Amino acid sequence: MKKKRLVSIGIAGISFISLLSMAVPGGSTGRHGSGPVIKPPVVGASRPEGMPGVTSTPETAIQGRMKKSSTYGLSCREKHLLKKLAMAEAEGEDTEGKALVILVVMNRVEGDGFPDTVEGVIYEGRQFSPVASGRFDEAEPDRDCQAALDLVLGGWDGSRGALYFESKSRSTWHMDNLKRLFVHGKHTFYTERDG
Repeated sequence: MKKKRLVSIGIAGISFISLLSMAVPGGSTGRHGSGPVIKPPVVGASRPEGMPGVTSTPETAIQGRMKKSSTYGLSCREKHLLKKLAMAEAEGEDTEGKALVILVVMNRVEGDGFPDTVEGVIYEGRQFSPVASGRFDEAEPDRDCQAALDLVLGGWDGSRGALYFESKSRSTWHMDNLKRLFVHGKHTFYTERDG
């Protein structure tokens, strides 16, 4: 009788926990407040299979990797700002190109020497030309921007730690001051030079 009662209590407890986890969406998953609970990706996968619009072209040779666990706990506003920046900076790029723009912001948030919020990074002076020009304010994210954000939130990271990117310009500041990492689409990605 005692064994039977313990089994019933155990099953009832598991059922209650299952119901509770379905009823409470999200939770705090990082330093940015509440957001969705993100399941860790399959170990060894380079990117989600069958993701529409996600391609690596031979000339870029980006080897995306999956983070062991995602630490992004983003608010709805932060997600919207990231999608707007992806649209403003990479409208003509593929899903990975838009995801790489998002990852540069997230790499800065998590790195040293930059603001530690999404909004702080995006609005920091003289960092993203569409913010300065007003294009960012007018940008309306499309489905591909959402797919890019989903790719990042799912754990994909092909950024190689990039903190900067540029499209073709007359300025040589990036080349003169930073370490070039790779080219994807029309953007060249960079990080800080060592010592």
